[in-house]
Amino acid sequence: MGIERFAERQAVVLNAATRLREIVVLPETDILRDAAIQRFELTFELVLKALHSYLQHQGFQSAGPRPAFKTPFVIGLMLN
Repeated sequence: MGIERFAERQAVVLNAATRLREIVVLPETDILRDAAIQRFELTFELVLKALHSYLQHQGFQSAGPRPAFKTPFVIGLMLN
């Protein structure tokens, strides 16, 4: 994955996170809760795909969600 493609993915993730933040602060209703859940799922999937692509580009194998989130912590990319 080139730097341009990673920058695109990063922008999409940041946009999804912003949209998730927008809905979380609204007063809770059943419809807004469902919308927040959908936005969370979308954001999670986008982050997972971006991490997976980044790790592959760095030479790491990430066969699923757990390694895709665990490896960045192990290599110091993410902090607790």
